[in-house]
Amino acid sequence: MLTVDRRFRPGDPAAVIRFVASVRERFDPAGTAIDPTVAETLMYAALGQHDTLPTTAETITAQTLLVVALVNDEGLSPAGLADLIDDTTTMIAAEPDDRPAAVTPDGSAAVTSDGQPADHQQPDDHEQQPADPT
Repeated sequence: MLTVDRRFRPGDPAAVIRFVASVRERFDPAGTAIDPTVAETLMYAALGQHDTLPTTAETITAQTLLVVALVNDEGLSPAGLADLIDDTTTMIAAEPDDRPAAVTPDGSAAVTSDGQPADHQQPDDHEQQPADPT
């Protein structure tokens, strides 16, 4: 979001469309990895002009390549890159963490039926529990 805010103005769809086209040209010459509608929607969401998209393998791929291009295009010095990472870390820490802990390769959230992250599952009833010391 920080890199999008620094580069684009809300209400300038032509700039977003040109940028997405350049990202696809640089990182997706076959035209199969980045859906332009998804990529543009991610950009509009970062600008506050659209709702966020569900987390899927497709959105993660587009988001990753968009961020790589945005950061690369800024031509940041090592100190500038460190500042961007610090600003991003601060922004993430300030947001509520309501995202799933992991996403599987098929794009679905890796959570159990009770909503717990799959990597933090509670032991099943048939698993041995520690004896209660009382």
